[in-house]
Amino acid sequence: MAKIVAIANQKGGVGKTTTAVNLSSCVAALGKRVLIVDLDPQGNTTTGYGIPKRSVEKGTYEILIGEARASEAIRKTGRPVVNISIQSDGGVTKAIADGIKAVNELKEQAAAQKREPCPTSGLIISGYNGGSDWTSGLSANPAVGEAIDMHLAIGGKAVQICGRGGYPTNAGSYEIGMRLMEIGDFFNEDCTRRGGKGLSQVNPTPGNKAGGLTTMTEKNLGSFKTQGHRRILGILDCGDPVPGAGAWGINQAQGANDAYASTTLAMSGCHICLFTTGRGNPIGNACMTTIKITGNPTTATMLEDMIDYSAKPMLYGEKTLQESGRELYDLILRVANGEETKAEKLGDYSWTTPHGTSYNGDY
Repeated sequence: MAKIVAIANQKGGVGKTTTAVNLSSCVAALGKRVLIVDLDPQGNTTTGYGIPKRSVEKGTYEILIGEARASEAIRKTGRPVVNISIQSDGGVTKAIADGIKAVNELKEQAAAQKREPCPTSGLIISGYNGGSDWTSGLSANPAVGEAIDMHLAIGGKAVQICGRGGYPTNAGSYEIGMRLMEIGDFFNEDCTRRGGKGLSQVNPTPGNKAGGLTTMTEKNLGSFKTQGHRRILGILDCGDPVPGAGAWGINQAQGANDAYASTTLAMSGCHICLFTTGRGNPIGNACMTTIKITGNPTTATMLEDMIDYSAKPMLYGEKTLQESGRELYDLILRVANGEETKAEKLGDYSWTTPHGTSYNGDY
């Protein structure tokens, strides 16, 4: 999660600007993304970063005291901005109409963008398991892991949710392994504190049991197969960008919720989520393409309108793990080149912004 540091004092000349500039610069030098907000009417921090205060006609201070609207200040920087307000637009109906108009204009601008060649290694993909059943760990999840291994083998990037912890043996270092254990311990303690039951006491879920899973061990062994075989290089906070090639984890406790998990992956720049589901899930995402995979023959047939890839042949021994992984990776490349997924055809563009570090979102 992002850290917010406020540096304030009513007295002048006590080092607020010096502290803000030096602290933010040092944190940035450590490789962290830093946003510094100058609320001082004198604008000394702005000047300290080489931007003359007189060149900023309307800034944060003017917005706070009501001398300027945020949209006006942003527009003067040359960046596009759309501001919709029920009060200033003249009511709910007018605001809705203005919103629809703005979205249509943005869609036209997006459609006008020209496609450009990009390296396959530039894709960030992820594996996520939602609605596990007895076939998940035998077919769909291993196929996803195989496809992710193929992607990482060419220098690609992969990210996964680890808000419930993970196996230390999957970590790239002792420190990362210990961090995974700490995350798992915190999540289990948080569940017990809030609901009176630990994680193993509420899992498998009723849906998992209906799908044929009988123990937490069965569920976890199947779920971890979506990660492939590369070791995790680091644990990111929600919203942190993937720093480079390889496999990375995200500490997001609300990842147990499919909508939260999908959005968490998108917030770190994931382009394509390989979403495996035994019992079926129509979920898509507003900012990330979702490919739905199942190994359940019944789900693949009955829910064909929302399943992109069936690993049924692998379950029946008609195809090898490598063949299924290759087919799935070929599908990833076709989708990256513009082929629509079932979620896109159905218009499912879910988005639920995750927050907090505990299961229910507290910090």
